[in-house]
Amino acid sequence: MQTCKEIGEFGLIQKLFKNIPARRSDVILGTGDDAAAVIAEPGVLLLSTVDSQVEGVHFRWELISAAQLGHKLAAINLSDIAAMGGTPEFALINLSVPEDFPVEKVELFYDGLIKELDRWNVQIIGGNVSAAAVFSASLTLLGKEAPDHLKTRSGAEPGDWLCVTGSLGKGAAGFQLAENPDIVFDERSKVTAFWQTPEARIQAGQRLSGFSEVHAMIDVSDGLAGDGTHLCEAGRTGCIIFEDSLPIHPLVRKTAGTFGESLTDWALYGGEDYELLFAIDPGAFGKIKKDLSSIVPVTVIGEIISSEGVIRLKHKNGNLEPLRKQAWDHFRS
Repeated sequence: MQTCKEIGEFGLIQKLFKNIPARRSDVILGTGDDAAAVIAEPGVLLLSTVDSQVEGVHFRWELISAAQLGHKLAAINLSDIAAMGGTPEFALINLSVPEDFPVEKVELFYDGLIKELDRWNVQIIGGNVSAAAVFSASLTLLGKEAPDHLKTRSGAEPGDWLCVTGSLGKGAAGFQLAENPDIVFDERSKVTAFWQTPEARIQAGQRLSGFSEVHAMIDVSDGLAGDGTHLCEAGRTGCIIFEDSLPIHPLVRKTAGTFGESLTDWALYGGEDYELLFAIDPGAFGKIKKDLSSIVPVTVIGEIISSEGVIRLKHKNGNLEPLRKQAWDHFRS
């Protein structure tokens, strides 16, 4: 009998969803993107996404506080809505806790969750609480978007520029430093916060949704290589990523130096950066960069090519190297 580890997370998802009946006419977008989109009323799409944080799988308590975990659960769901260009509205929370778990810690978790949701005017409208062997929490987030502004993973065209908001490698740097509390590092809390309390690019996503020249978009949660692969697979294209264009935060550069790690590997495979990766008409880059300049920097990091499934890294010396199509997999990572 085949195991979940053998088939992998994405193989399991494909197997589970292959027998779903034909999509209803009001379902614009089902599985396979950052969020689903259904027609709520004329001119309005309802977006929905769900994500979890499970003790021993996504986090260990010695690396993150309860309030930080609540913030993070909110942020990773908000990031999915941002990738669609949408506006988050409502949330439902499913909480599972051991019977001897401290009530105060649950309250601190909720404080962090609600604070980050309140920042975007998101209202918790219900949920569920149950007992479990370990702490786990799942958030279902509902949002809205105009049909003509919806951004999806598919749609990238050969010749498009591949762009990213902010910087890459932050999640890997923050996790590495959190795992090594004895390492002396002057700005430790700033770096660990990259992983513990990430920022969802809601405003950037909403601005980008207004540009017809943005052809495809995804959030960088599984790593640039993995999410770049998802974007290209959805559009049946390939891409070349420019190593010398990868945006790296100075503190991430400093952290990598401390641990002797590869900045390129962190940017490509680290994951949990929650930036937006998007493909655009090259002629629109100037106005898009200007429009987002007050929110977040935007960098061109590659180009879309017609060779389906070909994902390559162009090194600083000009050499091209096939990238591992590596993304976070719950059963293999």
